[in-house]
Amino acid sequence: MIVALFGAALAAELALQVDTRELVVGQAIPVKLQVINGRIKGAPSLPVSDGLLAQYQGSSQQHTIVNFESTRITEFTYQVAATREGTWSIGPVSLVIDGEALTAGPITIAVGSPPTQQGGDPVVASVTSDAPYVGQVVVYRFQFKYDRPLINARWVRPDFPGFVEEVNTESAQREFQMMEGGKPYTVQTIEVPLVASGTGPHLISAAGLTAQFRTERKRSRKRGRGRTIDDLFNDSPFGMHGSTETLTLATKAVDVNIRPLPVDDQPADFSGLVGDFSVSMTGSESTVKMGESVTVRVVLEGDGTLAGYALPLTSDDAGFRMYDDEPTLETKLQDGRFRSRMTLRRAIVPEATGVLSVPPIEIQTFNPASGRYERISSQALELTVTDGEEGGGVVESFVAGDGDTRSTVESMGEDILPVERSATVSDRTVAGQLSSLLLFPAVPTAIYLGLGLVGLVRSRTVDARTALKKRLRALPADPAERLAELERCFREACAIRIGESPESVTLDAVSELGEDWVRLFEAIEAARYGGADADSIEQRVARIVGAL
Repeated sequence: MIVALFGAALAAELALQVDTRELVVGQAIPVKLQVINGRIKGAPSLPVSDGLLAQYQGSSQQHTIVNFESTRITEFTYQVAATREGTWSIGPVSLVIDGEALTAGPITIAVGSPPTQQGGDPVVASVTSDAPYVGQVVVYRFQFKYDRPLINARWVRPDFPGFVEEVNTESAQREFQMMEGGKPYTVQTIEVPLVASGTGPHLISAAGLTAQFRTERKRSRKRGRGRTIDDLFNDSPFGMHGSTETLTLATKAVDVNIRPLPVDDQPADFSGLVGDFSVSMTGSESTVKMGESVTVRVVLEGDGTLAGYALPLTSDDAGFRMYDDEPTLETKLQDGRFRSRMTLRRAIVPEATGVLSVPPIEIQTFNPASGRYERISSQALELTVTDGEEGGGVVESFVAGDGDTRSTVESMGEDILPVERSATVSDRTVAGQLSSLLLFPAVPTAIYLGLGLVGLVRSRTVDARTALKKRLRALPADPAERLAELERCFREACAIRIGESPESVTLDAVSELGEDWVRLFEAIEAARYGGADADSIEQRVARIVGAL
């Protein structure tokens, strides 16, 4: 949760809250404006930039008392929809509350391109380019659209012949809440960056999806029939007859034709980089003393892969020496587009005083957008090299001559032990030290006895974590009983973490432990109807219990 808070402590406050800063065109999110410990008449307006549209939804109030301190919160809710790509802002909101002017600062929202139009198809697959060049990065997107409660979904990864996955970037998964014809629906996408490696036509196989939805059934009762277990659970997944529907969906295969790079006009110094790149070079100082160094920052970025690439070096007669740090490489998928950045810190050590010209960095690339080879270049740098301080420059030996001038240490024939500075003289005989000799062995003996008593007490107490691990090693063979025991072990693990009883463990309580715990909770529920792999559930429960 991103919160912008302004206001004095123990006084009225104004807070603006959003769940995410990244949207796509057509996506809508709730935005909340909170007035804390203050009163306001009517609903305030929410200012937004041109690429956003805000609509007031309603308000609510809550009153809490903690440690005898009362807090009253009035919350105004707005629905904000993204209408155009770009970077926009929500707020600022300025109000006069109880005679005091308060402001909740603006929150920046980045809006990307909308999901692929898929019409009535629940799943679709696409690539950013169906005719890429060898070495070009394309993004494969799998898109799933649904408008009913989803319990579980499993994606079957397709084959990517003619491509290799970009080694520095993992697949990205996103989820959008959208509106269509006044009805809400959800879009989930999985994006995989791929590098074209083999020329010619290729077929990316169909991607599959197994989705389990919650259904709403109306149960008819016969006269005289009592309520069943399913009636008690209503539409909950705990119902014995179940209230779920499982669908297996598949996309169409995607045709691509990978083109080779032109060879007739390929420059001899072609770097192998394929994409739209730029390079920059900036210096930390414009003046440097002789014998010292200046740090130059080189940044190479674009929409192509930089895996295995090294920046070109400068010739030996450039008038300076150059030392490179290990470069850092950053990659990301944003709005379905691949971006990479290489940053290098380079130390320049001048070899002569005067004006030093650091030549620009030039790299020969191939730009798929134009279909031509392009030479990108940074700006040149000019440094003023002044005389260094006396003693600066090349470090030479301080030894005069070639011989070893070290001398051996001569014995002075005297005791060099430190002088006793204490004013008292102790008795160094055995009789004088007898009490100390008896006391030292008694100390570790007492410590060992104390540790033994602690271990004895602890051994009489059954550790819940140890007992839980033993139960996982002795699961019943029957599949139904095994799954039931796994659920009990998972609930007890949750209870240990949140400090509650296993019977009080709910999905809301589990959500405090993290996304992995929530997904396992939902998978255990889905496994009752065959919607999840029981073997994988056992491994996940064992991993969670083992980490307690």
